[in-house]
Amino acid sequence: MTEINEGARTPPASYEDLAKLVDFAVLTPNGSEEQMAAACDTAKKYRPGRLTVRPADLDLVMKWMERSGVMIGTTVDYPHGAGTTSSKLYAVRDALQRGAKAIETVLNPGKMLSRQFRYVESELMQMAQECHRTGAELIVDLEAGWLGEDLRVIACRIVKRAEVDRIRVRSLYGPEADGPEIIAFLTGKLGDWVKVESTAVDMQEALAAYEAGAAGFQTPDPIGVLESWSAELKRREAETAAS
Repeated sequence: MTEINEGARTPPASYEDLAKLVDFAVLTPNGSEEQMAAACDTAKKYRPGRLTVRPADLDLVMKWMERSGVMIGTTVDYPHGAGTTSSKLYAVRDALQRGAKAIETVLNPGKMLSRQFRYVESELMQMAQECHRTGAELIVDLEAGWLGEDLRVIACRIVKRAEVDRIRVRSLYGPEADGPEIIAFLTGKLGDWVKVESTAVDMQEALAAYEAGAAGFQTPDPIGVLESWSAELKRREAETAAS
């Protein structure tokens, strides 16, 4: 379990403040429509900042989540990012036409390791432009565990020039790489240009990511994170009242 760096950043003051940082990811390959419907019910109840679903589920989810106030996102060329630029652009346009307000993709790790930086930048720039035409965000999973420090620095330069909205340290299916040090490194390189997100499996990881500078985090289990946070807020309120 990740240690919380006390004092690094003031924790969210309320349940709503933490919930809006949550990207609830429902991306398991074998999830049924019944499970997707249950996930939508969970999103309506816990009100995360974003619900990210598989492209094939987007039409149903847009219908089920209508007027819920929860942003709906989907993935393109996930989880490996190895498709062609033209196929990615087609998928981005299709998802945007279906109502997605956020597109999550993976920085092509093979091209980065091959040092094909112009290819990667051109691809992301075109995807970002398509998203921004409709007011949607482009979120790029860095898969930092596959990139050395030099490539992480170059990746930061690329996403800034491409006007990517957010980067995530890794996807849910990428190599382990999360941690306060990497988040702090990325936020230091990107500043206010690109928001940095992480992944989290529990409240401790979520708060550690937040205190390190993350602007949000993705989790397949928002219930565990948000109910734990509700309990923590009640505990703090009780301590304050008793003091």
